[in-house]
Amino acid sequence: FWILRYLEDKYGKNATVMVLPKSLRWLIPNFSFRESTIARYLYLVKNGLDGPVISDLSSFQEPSSIFALTYGKGAQVMDMLRLAIGDETFEKIMQRSTREFRFKNIRLQEFIEICNQEAGRDLNWFFDSWLKSAQSCDYAIRSVEKHRIVIENRGQLAMPMTAKIVYADGTFQLFPWDGIGKTKNIPLADSRKVTQVLIDPDKKIVLDLDRTNNY
Repeated sequence: FWILRYLEDKYGKNATVMVLPKSLRWLIPNFSFRESTIARYLYLVKNGLDGPVISDLSSFQEPSSIFALTYGKGAQVMDMLRLAIGDETFEKIMQRSTREFRFKNIRLQEFIEICNQEAGRDLNWFFDSWLKSAQSCDYAIRSVEKHRIVIENRGQLAMPMTAKIVYADGTFQLFPWDGIGKTKNIPLADSRKVTQVLIDPDKKIVLDLDRTNNY
């Protein structure tokens, strides 16, 4: 997480891993530092190699999964934490943990205790779900009907999200959902024609397994 944050602060969030000549950019896919960590993890999941981030070394099915899970998924879980508790609380946690454990190793439980104290609520469920299980989050559009839109979570983990409804007249509405439950019904109160539905339009849920079902 800290390495990724340093690279983005120094080179910009859109800086790519490789510097390719123009003649090769159409041929060789290139990723930003963040995109590369996410892509490694998603590749792992699609090949049936997903698992808990926190686990015995012997539980990792192959060497590449160690890096994809612990460094790839692990770093992105921090962004999921930011989404769950908000930017201000997240920054307080980062500042306090680095201040109190400067030149020391911080254990997971010590970090969780800081998170609980700064957030003012129990976040053990978050870390148990994202770090100690192989559960996933996958929001999708189930149906677009005349009077309602139905959104579902095909995974097991719930995260707060926003759906964006775009109408033919160019206007749009945002509908927040705390993620609790498997489905969310969004009522359409007027007769305006819906032209587009977007789940998580700002792509804040970086570990959503399949974005092709988000629109």
